[in-house]
This record gives sequence, structure tokens and C-alpha cells, in this order.
Amino acid sequence: MKDSASRISSLLSSTLLIPSLSALCLAFVLTSCNKEEDPSPPPQSEQEPKKDSTVETPPLPVVATFGEGEQITRSDVDEIILSAPAKQRSPGETPFSDWYSSWVRDLFLQRVLEREAADTDIDRSPELIRQARSLRRNLYSEFKLQRALTEEKPITEEELKQRYEETIDEWNKPESRNMYHIFLRFGEGPDSSKDAVLEKLNTLKERVENGENFGMLASENSESESRHQEGWIGFVTKGQLADAADEAIFSTPEGEVSDPVVVGDGAHIFFNENTVAAKNPSYEEVKILIAQRLGFERMKEALAKLAEDAELRGSSFFPDEQELDKLIREGKPDTVILALGTFEMTLQDFRELIRGYQRQVATRTDILGEEAPQYLYDEIKHREIIFQDMLADTETDYSNIEAVFEERKKAVLNEILVRRKMVTWVEKHPELLKEYFKHNIKRFQSTGQVHLHGIRIPLPKNAPDVMARLEQAKLDLESGSTDWETVAKSVNAEYQDWGWFNTRKLFQYDRKAATVAFGMEKGEISAPYTYSGTIRMFAVQASEAPEAPYFDRVRNQVTSVYIENNSQKVYAKVEKEIMEKYNYQVFPENFPTPAEILDSEPVAETP
Repeated sequence: MKDSASRISSLLSSTLLIPSLSALCLAFVLTSCNKEEDPSPPPQSEQEPKKDSTVETPPLPVVATFGEGEQITRSDVDEIILSAPAKQRSPGETPFSDWYSSWVRDLFLQRVLEREAADTDIDRSPELIRQARSLRRNLYSEFKLQRALTEEKPITEEELKQRYEETIDEWNKPESRNMYHIFLRFGEGPDSSKDAVLEKLNTLKERVENGENFGMLASENSESESRHQEGWIGFVTKGQLADAADEAIFSTPEGEVSDPVVVGDGAHIFFNENTVAAKNPSYEEVKILIAQRLGFERMKEALAKLAEDAELRGSSFFPDEQELDKLIREGKPDTVILALGTFEMTLQDFRELIRGYQRQVATRTDILGEEAPQYLYDEIKHREIIFQDMLADTETDYSNIEAVFEERKKAVLNEILVRRKMVTWVEKHPELLKEYFKHNIKRFQSTGQVHLHGIRIPLPKNAPDVMARLEQAKLDLESGSTDWETVAKSVNAEYQDWGWFNTRKLFQYDRKAATVAFGMEKGEISAPYTYSGTIRMFAVQASEAPEAPYFDRVRNQVTSVYIENNSQKVYAKVEKEIMEKYNYQVFPENFPTPAEILDSEPVAETP
């Protein structure tokens, strides 16, 4: 079924970036990579208001009325259905009347929202200006990109099989375990001696075995910053963590708690929530992902070539990969990370685009992995260069693109207006927000931050020797007989400021560091360790304690998260209010038969 709530709520993300993946699938992928839509309709009570028994059924062509005698006719609806993508022109398993009603309702909402948008200042809002510019840039650059891609040869079966053989290690996933932990640090007092800590951890283990919730105990007792996530470490594979922790984790059966294990200056107990078996997928199982990855590579190359051939318009600022990584880790929202002519993109803009990008195509993280942010940044940069060059071209007629832009801009207007209505509805029900905040308080709690500095070395052939030298260097640093610059030079590494991290950022950046860094004191130095093809060692330069959240302080954030997690429910409430306000009446007895719609010729798509 065509789900109007999910479709309208996704309009923003679908206009931030043109879904080039869809185009590439059509051009290159051997089988469809589109996800099936939810076949179940919303509850009937939320779909349509009951028809007033005093309202007479209007003449046959009219399928709905609203406002001051305004009408929606069968031909109005049929025209939209027949111009929709093929996948949406059939009800599938949804009853035909429910399916057709959703089209009628959407047309009603579109007309009402466009009218209300015209009566507001929304067309001059910074939100619309930013989103409309992004939409226009992508429409222009996509025009050139698709022309370039049509000259490419389709991806062959042989290319797909060859890539599978070349990357087979990427698709083979080792066993992983979804782990939680409680960490207690050894201290000088009797209550924090090694024996006392181990005894307390054994007691906590017994409480879990007697039925208490591990996450709640971690939140209340753990001295690791992961307590703000109920002790969650994440999915761990062998070799990721310190040897002692590694051994404890992979000897703990699913659903059980490990014995206490001493690591560094403290001890842990680990809880194995679930074990994910190793995966060794066949070629057929990953064929679609391989095709998508090859398609992305071709699109990336085509965009880069088009940008290279375009003329840079005005001054520019494009940080390289290392500089961009540093700016992102520093995390200042107003930092400009891309500029060309009069256009600037801040880190906050980029973060919003990343969220839209991830919602658009859920598989992009699987396709691109850790490269996704850099890929997106390059895509935006190249599209901006192409777009500005096209705007400077006064000899080519781009009126067709502008016409499409004006139509899609209406959808963006409607989405912003719907979002405002959803916020208004939620704000009118503060009891819902307070209850949601109460039950999800950890989600809004500051996790504290650590400022790290240290060294990273690509894993050398003489790794054991380098590790031994760094073990000695750690002792020398702690005694003050050497400094970080000298240590870095001794192992052919570069001493770096890693920047500030909260728990989530550090888990994404370096899972091993995240398991220990938040329990370290200022100036404390980690043991050397291996991670992601490197040898690393770091020290805590500074730290900030977490702050307890107050509802009034985080109310806007609570509102945003509540809407995000309850979008269907809130949208249905807003939709119902709009229907009642405009006295929306629908007349199923005037609907066409399934054959009249399904046997009709679709409208030719606009090139």
C-alpha cells in the first residue's frame, strides 16, 4: 500500500539528496533493489472521518468534498494514480477501497497544505530556503550525471563475480557478541580495594542470575561512561578488546554473566545479551550489495569527472580527508566545512544531510561502511561545483529542470508545514512529552566528554617489537623521563591531538579506547593496543563530567525525538485535525472499480 504518513514524513529526506541509488539500480543492477513497502493500511479509524449521514452523496464523479463546497473528482485522483511509479499503481494485498481512499485523502491534504502554506511566511523561512537550494542543486547535477551514466556499459555478471572473489573477506563476518559490562575501579580505600571490588562484582552477578536487570544495575553501579547506555559496549568480535576481556567475553554463553575479570586498574563483569553466528554468504546472497557498491563507484567517478570538467565559480574551501575528520571530531556546529562562491555548508548542515541520507537508503551504510560520511561530503562538493557551473551557462535551456524544481518545492513546503503542525500538536500535550522523557531519561543525559591525544601507527611487520617499545615508553612517560613527541619519533609515528569525544563518538571512532577512556583520570596513559590495522596509545588530556538532564532544558530535543519515534501516531492525529477542520467527507460509493484503474494506460513519465 501507498502509506501516506510515511511518504509525507519522508519528503524532506527524499529532496535533500536525489536518490541516485535508484537510478543506478535501474541502470546497472541485475535485479530490483527496492524494498517492499508496508502492505498494511493505517487503522480505519485514523484514515477517514465517518461520513455525516445527513450529507447526500454528490454526483458520480465526485469522490470527496471539503471546505466551502470544494470537490475532488474521480478524474483528479485517477490522473495522479496513473502518473505515479508503477509500483504504486496497484493496491497489492490492500483492499481496493482502502487503497483508493488513501489517494483521495492525500490529494485533499495536498490542496489544503498548499493553501495554508500560501497564507504563511513559510516560503521565506531559512528552513525552506536551505532545503530548496539543496533540492535545486541535486536536480541540476542529476541531469548531467544521468547523461554521463547512460554512456556507461551495464555491469556484467562476470564483473560482479570478480568483485565478490576480490572482496570475499569483507562479506565473511566473524562471530560477534552483543555485550554489556559493569566496571569498577580499584582505589586506596577499603571499599575500593581489589578484593572489595571483586566481591561487589560477584554480588552484582548473583543479582542478575536471580532475575534483576543487568542494564539497570550497570546504570546504578558502573564507573564506566557506558553506564549512560545501560553498560552497552556493542557487538564485539575476537581480538577487539584486551586479552583478558576478550577471553571472558567469548567464554560467556548467551544470556549469562561472566565472572569478574581484572583489566588494568579495575575489574569488569560482562553480560552476553546475544551471540551472532559467523556469516559466510554465497555470491547470490550478496550479489545485490556488490552491484550497488559498483554502481556507487561509477556514480562517484562520473560526478568527480563532471566536477573536474566544470569551472570553479568564486573562492572555495574543500578540506582534505584528514582535515575534515578533525573538524568533524571537534564537533563545532557552526564550523564551515565546505564553501564555494557564496555557498557555505556548516558541520550542522552536514549532520542533517547525513541523517537524511541514512534514512533514504538504509543499505548505504552496508555498502559504504565507514566511508559513508566522506563519500557524502565528496558527493555534495562535486554536485555543488557542477550546479554552479550549470547556472553560469546562459546558452543552455534548463527550463524543464526549473519546472520540476517548482513542483518538488511544493512537496518540501508541505512537509515543513506538516512538521510544524506535528510539533504544535505535541506541544499541546506536554503530559506525553514528560512521560516519554521520564521513561527515556538516559537518552537525553549528557554522557560526559574526554579529550584524548596520542599516537597511531599502521600495523608494522615487527608489531610485537613496537608494542614492547611502547610498553616501556608508557613507563617513561609516567615517570616524566620522556615526552610524547620523542616517543612518536622513536616508532616512526606522528603525535596527534585526537580531540573531544562523548561516549557514542568514541565508540564509533575507537571501540577499544571507549571501553577504558571514560574511567581514566586526567593525564593517565593507556597501554598500547592494536585496533583497525593500527597500533595505538593515548592519554586523557581533559574530561568533563556528565550533566543530569532537566526536562525544560531539553524539551525541544524531547519533542524532536518523540515525533521521530512516533511519527505515524502524531501524523495520524494531525491528519484527523485537518479533516475535521475542513469537514472532509469521502464517498466510497463513487469510487471506480479496480478494473477501471488497473486496466488504464499509465501517463507517460516526464523525461
